[in-house]
Amino acid sequence: MRLRKNHSFTHPANGFTIVELLIVIIIIGLLAAIIFVSYRGISTQAHVAVVKSYMDTLKSVMAQDKVLNGAYPTSASSANNGKGLPQNDDVTLSFHSDGINYCITVTSSDSSVGSYNVSNTSEIQPGKCAQDSGATVATLIGAYNGYAESPSTVLVNNPSGLTAFGGDLYFLDSSSPRLRKVTTSGTSSFLAGTSSSAYAEGLGASAKFNWPQAVTADDSGNLYIADTNNNRIRKVDPTGQSSLLAGTGSTSPVTNGACTSATFSAPRGIVYYDGVLYVSDSNNHIIRSITLSGCTVATFAGTAGSGAFQDGKPGKVKLPEGLAADSSGNIYLADTNNNRIRKITSDGTISTLAGNGTAGSVDGSSSTAEFSAPQGVAVASDGTVYVADSGNSLIRKITPDGTVSTIAGNGTAGFLDGQGTAAEFNHPNGITLIGSTIYVADTSNNRIRVLTNI
Repeated sequence: MRLRKNHSFTHPANGFTIVELLIVIIIIGLLAAIIFVSYRGISTQAHVAVVKSYMDTLKSVMAQDKVLNGAYPTSASSANNGKGLPQNDDVTLSFHSDGINYCITVTSSDSSVGSYNVSNTSEIQPGKCAQDSGATVATLIGAYNGYAESPSTVLVNNPSGLTAFGGDLYFLDSSSPRLRKVTTSGTSSFLAGTSSSAYAEGLGASAKFNWPQAVTADDSGNLYIADTNNNRIRKVDPTGQSSLLAGTGSTSPVTNGACTSATFSAPRGIVYYDGVLYVSDSNNHIIRSITLSGCTVATFAGTAGSGAFQDGKPGKVKLPEGLAADSSGNIYLADTNNNRIRKITSDGTISTLAGNGTAGSVDGSSSTAEFSAPQGVAVASDGTVYVADSGNSLIRKITPDGTVSTIAGNGTAGFLDGQGTAAEFNHPNGITLIGSTIYVADTSNNRIRVLTNI
């Protein structure tokens, strides 16, 4: 007679089975998580109470200061009868006043609490003062119209296209048609082109361009330029040597095929992705593709003609300009004369990401938002799209679900560095990202601007 083996999982030392031990461990883990979450919630509530109590004190001080001095102070240091606002080491404080009204933002050191604001016209509420909302805008290079590489005053002349490669920026001076490089610390240098508008290939200043509007870089650092008024696509290698990539210079008829025989009409946007260039062939109202291996040109999206609006494949666009590509190969388009931002999948299907077609500056959902002649787009790694809304002189943000907000500019065409709506642009065009920092070719201000805290 064969004895059967005992398959029990009972542990001889304590009598518990392995399964029972696992259950006990899971229960203990769940209890620990519940205790942690509860503690975290109580801790956050306590921090919120401290912040609000502090803000009540600030509001009281400001009310008293107005009684004593007859007006709100213009800085935090002059508040409280010249003694400054009471400080709190657990928060950062931002104070704004125009001499009549004030607003104070208090941000807790506890990230779960965030920011609150209070003013003479509102009670304590979540969020920041309007002056603290939006991106921080500064000038990287440029001062007024002109061309100079002087370390003391770098001048630019109607900058348009802008791209990034290797941690540096490359941009086009459209009016003194040159390709230039600038580091993120503001050191500028010259790559190709000269002051005269014409067509010529060559090294450095021997090359000539005519109102170039867009630039992109491939994986090796070669730069490709949409040379708008020459109706050509140019290549500039890292040494500054320019050569013709595609386009005969003729504008019609629309011709695909070999790069040497293809035609374009005022190309104004260009982006590189995985061995292919995508070009906004603006006056033809189509998006073209240039496959670099073998150098062939095709119509990627849109319908050649007078320009219109239609989603789908091939779809229709109207005077398309700026282009950007995400990590999946989707192409984003500033559909300028349709006042929309469009998305094009890898098979050439067009959809509308945001904008209802009306020229305006309305934030909100995809279907209610309005743009005015947007010219530049850039896409972040999380799918957020940033727009140089040229006609509105604004920098806009579109989340992946299509929600639009303004991160910088107030709609006035002018020049001001500052925070959010305190900043001003003048018909911005090119836009690109390095990490979480935005760079903008602020065309009519003749400057390259930098946006942080986006």
